[in-house]
Amino acid sequence: MKTVEIIVEQIKENFPSDAAFEVAAGLKPKTVDSWKRGNSKGFLKILPKLSKLFGVSTDYLLGNEQKNKPLAEARNLSDIENEILSIFHSLPEDKKQAFITVARSLKSPTNNSKDK
Repeated sequence: MKTVEIIVEQIKENFPSDAAFEVAAGLKPKTVDSWKRGNSKGFLKILPKLSKLFGVSTDYLLGNEQKNKPLAEARNLSDIENEILSIFHSLPEDKKQAFITVARSLKSPTNNSKDK
């Protein structure tokens, strides 16, 4: 399977439409159509980003792995950790920092006083 076919398959599995994927990936409208027609190989420049968006390795996207092994699975993450990563990767770049800020605020204690 060609890289573009693998990417198109991943878009179908992970996004409701090509347009939704293009927004999440920060691409211009109709970029995926161009890839499908073979008019552009611009996807090669952003393989690491696509890998993160889809949760698969760049080797998988290049067709070098026989099995689609999600990166999270390779890292032995729990279901909730996988969900957090999936949500994070689906956010537009301008929302990712807000996500991190909220996560950090949940980590820090709200009350630093000690019981007496």
